[in-house]
Amino acid sequence: MPLSESYIVEKLIPALDSLRDGARAIERRQSIAIGAAPASHRDSARNLLHYLALRQRDISELQRDLAVLGLSRLGRAEANVMASLEAVSYALHRLAGCAPPARETTSNGRMCWRRSASFRTFRRATARNALSAS
Repeated sequence: MPLSESYIVEKLIPALDSLRDGARAIERRQSIAIGAAPASHRDSARNLLHYLALRQRDISELQRDLAVLGLSRLGRAEANVMASLEAVSYALHRLAGCAPPARETTSNGRMCWRRSASFRTFRRATARNALSAS
């Protein structure tokens, strides 16, 4: 059963935004602990916090819907949680026919998806991430 554009916009995108916001919130709350970690481990500490934020929520319904759309179910997002959330968000925006919101530089200095990124760029990045995860 295909999901409608309105369902994607009204349910899935907000659900993903909520996950991303939760991950960012826990990172902000733990900023002192992150700062106390050795510089070489800070990205890992951030990612661990993002992972914990993701796993604190029951995302089974969201995962089913993402699977229907042929997107990542976020089941193996642990390698880079924020990038996984951003990539799925980008795909949902494109599937719904709306431009993804511009993203700021993340706390670890990486850029998230930008409005100008093309679907081809997204597909190449997704393929690269899939290869590096295996």
